[in-house]
Amino acid sequence: MFDDSSSYFDVLNSSLVNDNAEWTSTDHVPTNGGHPGSSIVQSGQDIEIAHSTMVIEASGAVTLSQVDNGYFLYATGTTTGPQLKYDGAAVSAGQFGLGWTPIGVEASAGGYQVVWKADGDPYTTWYAIWNVDGDGNFTSNDHGWLTADRWPLESLELPFGQNLNGDGTLGPTTAVIEAVNATTLMQVADTYFLYATGTTTGPQLKYDGDAAWVGQFGLGWTPIGVEASAVGYQVVWKASSDPHTTWYAIWNVDSDGNFTSNDHGWLTAARWPLEALELPFGQNLNGDGTLGPTTAVIEAVNSTTLMQVADTYFLYAMGTTTGPQLKYDGDAVSVGQFGLGWTPIGVEASAGGYQVVWKADGDPHMTWYAIWNVDSDGNFTSNDHGWLTADRWPLESLELPFGQNLNGDGTLGLTTAVIEAVNATTLTQVADTYFLYATGTTT
Repeated sequence: MFDDSSSYFDVLNSSLVNDNAEWTSTDHVPTNGGHPGSSIVQSGQDIEIAHSTMVIEASGAVTLSQVDNGYFLYATGTTTGPQLKYDGAAVSAGQFGLGWTPIGVEASAGGYQVVWKADGDPYTTWYAIWNVDGDGNFTSNDHGWLTADRWPLESLELPFGQNLNGDGTLGPTTAVIEAVNATTLMQVADTYFLYATGTTTGPQLKYDGDAAWVGQFGLGWTPIGVEASAVGYQVVWKASSDPHTTWYAIWNVDSDGNFTSNDHGWLTAARWPLEALELPFGQNLNGDGTLGPTTAVIEAVNSTTLMQVADTYFLYAMGTTTGPQLKYDGDAVSVGQFGLGWTPIGVEASAGGYQVVWKADGDPHMTWYAIWNVDSDGNFTSNDHGWLTADRWPLESLELPFGQNLNGDGTLGLTTAVIEAVNATTLTQVADTYFLYATGTTT
């Protein structure tokens, strides 16, 4: 059957019917190896092709075998199982370029998971995870191309019984980020878990329904602390790659680790929402060397002390740390919030709560003052006088009850000047107003 001139031979395929050979087809096969990996074997009345088989891995319940140019997913110890297919056709070795080769397989609820590896990229090694159905048909690749440290890949190593990424560790690599209090923040592969301290029980940190992963948000954003909250957890993040400042953010996440909100946006190191978490977290989160909020007394002359705490203000009863935070529009007032150098300089209790005096020295032409009325919870309620210059009556009239020379004119209390005192009534200028006194009195 050999045709020497063409270097091909004919293989007659036969079957036995009633002990008689019946030829059913003819294969025209090249003698120079054009049927890769096969050899010709004569067996009795039949001429058959013997296929080359190579086991790629047989670590678990499913064996991945290459048969000639295709791949089969056999139940381990058998040759029973489907051929791997893509777009309805058998996958062949080298089909996808870049050295893509399947390296592991195990059964899944819907069929199989097949791990692929590509080592033809000079810059990195890639991996991919196929989902295939019970007939070996590709159905999806949920994670795209993965680097060696990615969670979807490392999480398969224990169920596959293979060190798939070749890092020498069977299973995900782990590193404790912090374990100060009741909750431990752990990096597992390239994701994060919120474990009850001393255990590996707790949710994976997620964003938009998927595991949050290292480097996902750019700018060096990394979680640095976590503790349980009433509704789940609070997670503090730090970004250290901005050349101008270090940023922080506070995530609220639910009990399953899902991001739900970030109430404060990006925070600098001195911000109250960040520093307020340091004591409950047991961490100096902003690295300023102080565990807890930094504090500075602005004034403590009479019965109420005005205190800067982190970048906010508190109105404490003198000698205590009891009293409300100063608020505007429902939120804590922060240093620099109103521009122009506006800063509170004095406070005292009033019938309805407190009065707070502000000063702005950022105007090159004038120093301004303002007087807030706030309720007993520290909420701004009104400013009855608007912006005031240093000589205005509403400002100077508060100096004696506040015990402060608020306008810095060197006089504690109201400045006065007699305009005329000729007869029974004296005309006196008091601050920037006028009083009509019975001569010889301030009545």
